[in-house]
Amino acid sequence: MRVERPGIVLLRGSFRYVRPEDFPGPKQLPAPAPDTLTFQAGDTVFVLDWDSDGDGSGAWHVWYRGHHLAVEKFWSERGRYSSVGTAELLGRPVSTWWVQVRDTRGRAGWLAVADDNVAGKAPHYEDGPERCVKQG
Repeated sequence: MRVERPGIVLLRGSFRYVRPEDFPGPKQLPAPAPDTLTFQAGDTVFVLDWDSDGDGSGAWHVWYRGHHLAVEKFWSERGRYSSVGTAELLGRPVSTWWVQVRDTRGRAGWLAVADDNVAGKAPHYEDGPERCVKQG
């Protein structure tokens, strides 16, 4: 994942984030998912991207005080109501997902993927083609 521009969440008041019980566990996430975080007024959280396994569940990857963390969305988007009210996303993140590919001759390269519905051979993929084949 290449983040061209992170989203920025501004905390307008203090807020205590508590990880939900049904949140994905550490084995499913490439970043720590803290049990709790306490934000203070004026804190800034940089939103990097959304990580999902395709079934709608997942986590937001954020950068906060020098740490890469996985959290559930706790902010409202500019102009929309949120029960939190103290955390507002000022701008959405812009990122590109890059996937390393290899052809049958062993040549490797990188592709920018426009959609995250891609099948592959990683362990978490259970469906999709085993390899790409030239059609007719």
